[in-house]
Amino acid sequence: MLPETVPVRWSKEPEKEAWMLAHASDGSRADVGAAFAERFGHPLSPTQVSLFRAGHGMQTRRANGHGVTVPVGAERVRKGYVWVKVAERPRVPLSKDNWLPKQVDVWQRTRGLELPRGWVVIFCDHDSRNFDPANLKAVPRSLFGPMNQLCSWHDRRSCEAALAFAALRCGMAAACARPRRCVVCGREFVPDVKGMAAAHQVTCRSCLDAGRTSYGRRRGQGRAGGT
Repeated sequence: MLPETVPVRWSKEPEKEAWMLAHASDGSRADVGAAFAERFGHPLSPTQVSLFRAGHGMQTRRANGHGVTVPVGAERVRKGYVWVKVAERPRVPLSKDNWLPKQVDVWQRTRGLELPRGWVVIFCDHDSRNFDPANLKAVPRSLFGPMNQLCSWHDRRSCEAALAFAALRCGMAAACARPRRCVVCGREFVPDVKGMAAAHQVTCRSCLDAGRTSYGRRRGQGRAGGT
């Protein structure tokens, strides 16, 4: 009977970590735990083995009843998109950042660039299996939603036009929402009207709620109405 498992802190156990790096993929989790016990005097639980594998990029799949390490370059489909393994181990422990959406991997390799943080790669023709570099377009995530809401596209030319239109509309909305001076009281305020209509709000909410409005829009020429 195997002795009871005990917690292991790999940062404090370099010899055990080195052994696991060499043997964590050798068979099932139970086999690894038993072999670990034979070497160090206590076994690892299946959960401990799984966490070590995940933290060191040793994700495995079942093939004919045996664990098989997925090689770099392997592909899988998740939520309708193809993902590709780009490194043996993740850079961040317990993450899967050694897997990338295939469109991101193709975009980065063909352009020699790393996708900027906060950007996504989209398919210009909406075909998630068309990895032709000419069909892949990197766009800011902040503009991808407006692109879908404001217009449609079906190829690279129309996709780029949709991106430009979304950027224009978002820029206009941001400009309309900038702080300005109330023409009644002179205090700076931020419009509370949404969308393009914010461009026309020249009186702060406090003055509006108090019934004070202006007959003019030019600063210094407004005349308060009401009391």
